[in-house]
Amino acid sequence: MAYELANVIAIEKHPIVVELIGPAGAGKTTLLDALNQRDENIQPGIYLSETRKFAHFLHDSLHLLPTYLIRYRYSRWFTRREIRTMVYLRAWLHELRKQAPDHDHVILLDHGPIYRLALLREFGPEITKSSTYRRWWSTLFHEWTAALDVIVWLDAPNSILLERIHARDRWHIIKGK
Repeated sequence: MAYELANVIAIEKHPIVVELIGPAGAGKTTLLDALNQRDENIQPGIYLSETRKFAHFLHDSLHLLPTYLIRYRYSRWFTRREIRTMVYLRAWLHELRKQAPDHDHVILLDHGPIYRLALLREFGPEITKSSTYRRWWSTLFHEWTAALDVIVWLDAPNSILLERIHARDRWHIIKGK
């Protein structure tokens, strides 16, 4: 408990952190881009160097690898996308802790920590049922709920969501279906 409390206190004086959540086509990225163009104090996401990403990848992989090898070696490991998600979850917190107090500055996260934690919990590999992973997940969940100031849920009727996804220039998993 003291570890979690120390991390919560360390994040108290950060820029305002907002996560945009909602289904594909709801307008999360459009809203983020519009707000970013309108106000220079709005930052889309948190920049991470490749070195930072690699350090967090090593930490989490080495932490979970013994559990995987002992109990889950015949099931799948994390996909590349899931590993990237895990890296961002930890590295973004690390970067937030380093930022100077600035409540005029807003960080907007599209596909942010709550979305990513939910995705891992629901669709991750078998190892996500282990006590080691659940402790990792729970710690990050508590740290992120303390770090986030606002969660904005965007949504639209399914017909509009599908129409927006099909009209995009970029690829999406359900485009064309």
